[in-house]
Amino acid sequence: MSYELDLYRRLSAMRPTPLSVRPGFFQHGQPPNRRTFRYMAFDDAHVMVKSALQYRNGRWTVAESYGPLTALRVGDVASRDWSRHGPPVIHLFEQSRIPYQKMTPMQQATDIERFKVQTRPIPDPAAFVRHFKVEEYVQVKGYGFYHLRSDVAQLGTMQFPVKDLRIFFGVIDPTNRFDQRPYQFEAWVGIDRMFPRSPVSLDSDLSFMLR
Repeated sequence: MSYELDLYRRLSAMRPTPLSVRPGFFQHGQPPNRRTFRYMAFDDAHVMVKSALQYRNGRWTVAESYGPLTALRVGDVASRDWSRHGPPVIHLFEQSRIPYQKMTPMQQATDIERFKVQTRPIPDPAAFVRHFKVEEYVQVKGYGFYHLRSDVAQLGTMQFPVKDLRIFFGVIDPTNRFDQRPYQFEAWVGIDRMFPRSPVSLDSDLSFMLR
């Protein structure tokens, strides 16, 4: 959210006419044809959206019932890839309400080895785009400003390269320092290595917004 606020401050500071009146939106065009457009901002290209993974009834599911990772059916991908491993040891402790502190280093190492982070090409690029129904543009910190479907504001942006995104899932350290679990399971969407950079960006010269 702080990155989105930083972008809003930049856009709203433009003169003589501010280009934004609230975070996540920008205005373009001259009155009476001035229009408002919506964009989303990702401050970490490697982790754009993420969610916890849960093991329930013999399957892995995304904790957020509505979100891009659910739309991408990442839980099904994890269930398929990890089917031979069965339930994680930590799940058995949670079911039995045994304190995490009683887990042995060997038991923890078993989960960490079996469920280490995997990466796969994004399974359904169209589903990712469909999920974002109202957003028209995407800003990725360090990579630039893209249109999601078409350049409706005619800013000269390039198409957001959804097919170059990847999904990731596996064991990570707890992200919440108050979490008592020794590790947790997460899934996220981001880039791996190469990702096409847009020729324009909200991070730098904003003159393209005045076209």
